[in-house]
Amino acid sequence: MIVSGIHRWSPALGRRLINIKVEEQLAQEMSLKILEEAYAEAMSTLRAVSYYRFYHVFRKGEFQQLFAAIPEMTILETAFESGNWYLTAEKKDPKPKSSHNISI
Repeated sequence: MIVSGIHRWSPALGRRLINIKVEEQLAQEMSLKILEEAYAEAMSTLRAVSYYRFYHVFRKGEFQQLFAAIPEMTILETAFESGNWYLTAEKKDPKPKSSHNISI
C-alpha cells in the first residue's frame, strides 16, 4: 500500500521501491536506530564509571621486612616519600665470587 501510494506520487521512485520490500527496509532502519541508541547508552555508561584502586600504606620497617625475606635480593636503600615507603634493591649475583688464589 505504501509503495502504491508512492508510485502515484512519483512513478520513478515507485519503480525503484518495488524491488525493496518495505518490511525489510523498515526492519533495517529500526535495527540500525536501536543499535545506535544502545551504543550511545553504553558509551555514556562507560564514561560515568569510576574505577577504584586500593593502596596499602606500609608501616616503618614493614616493607623492608617483607622484601628481606627474598634471598636473591639485597636492599640498597629505603626511604619515605609521598606518604609511603619505597626501597631500592638489586638482585644478588647467583654465583658467589671465589677468592681462591691459584699459584703455579
